[in-house]
This record gives sequence, structure tokens and C-alpha cells, in this order.
Amino acid sequence: MADVPDTLTPAQWDAPSLCGAWRVREVAAHSPSASAPPCPASPSSSSRRAAASTG
Repeated sequence: MADVPDTLTPAQWDAPSLCGAWRVREVAAHSPSASAPPCPASPSSSSRRAAASTG
């Protein structure tokens, strides 16, 4: 499955998914990658909000 994103066209990335209003690109962005190392413990929601407001 890790090779699938390399084969998608721009239209396929923008296609609707089975996840409500999410396009294929949003589903892929929220799916864990088999090649990615495991994430450390999640930061608290207040930390995420602070990071989002400064970015």
C-alpha cells in the first residue's frame, strides 16, 4: 500500500473518498504509513492548538 500514492493522478488525489466529505488526499494524510517510525506520545490538545495558531 505504501507505493499506491506514487501512482495516483491529481484527479485521483482530489476524488471523494468513502469518509464523508474527505477527499482521497485527506484520508491519505491521516493514515499511518508503514514506512514511518511510530509517533511519540501525542501532545496535549492545548499544545496542538498553540502550535496551530503560530504556524
